[in-house]
Amino acid sequence: MELLGEKYLSVGKFRSAYNTYVKAYEMESTPYRQYSVGSILLQRGYPSEALAEFEKLLENNSSYGPGILGCVKSLYQLAVNSVLKEARPRYLYAVELANNCVQYLDQLLSFEPKWSSAWKYLGDICLFILQLRDSTLNLTEKIKSALSVGETEFSGQNLAHLAVKSYNRGLELEPSCSEYLIDLTRSYLELAKYQGEYLLHALTLSKR
Repeated sequence: MELLGEKYLSVGKFRSAYNTYVKAYEMESTPYRQYSVGSILLQRGYPSEALAEFEKLLENNSSYGPGILGCVKSLYQLAVNSVLKEARPRYLYAVELANNCVQYLDQLLSFEPKWSSAWKYLGDICLFILQLRDSTLNLTEKIKSALSVGETEFSGQNLAHLAVKSYNRGLELEPSCSEYLIDLTRSYLELAKYQGEYLLHALTLSKR
């Protein structure tokens, strides 16, 4: 039934794909089928429901990388929504969710240290927090060691530096990914707001 679900997804029939994967999961509960249910919920704009699905998946499959990354994506979307889509933005809540993302990234990198998209999401989180005035992101020891940074708490200019390091790590692992190159350029532009000389780095990357 996975093939039928994938076919529905390929033509944008998300409801049919969702129903197919739910039925398939009820017939036989596999991590991939449960992940697919959560992934479709996230694509359709239901991050809370997706997060619940991914967390349920991890209860019995704690090292299942796509499920861990699904939690990161869901939490990140909830953080963005809490700032951009609510009548009264909840900045502190957004920061809390972003820091929860870091904990899941730490868990993911314990099993999959070369998963490039994990570093991409860390960069995204850094740039998101950077837009929230006087907000701080806390890193785990594992991530600090991987990026060769000494600080635990990051804010302001240091967040922009951290984003650069994160996107660079993603590019090292997946050099052909143009999306990471765009992200790296964006992070250098943010860094240039604090130190103008980094504007040249951004301009150089934009021409690649």
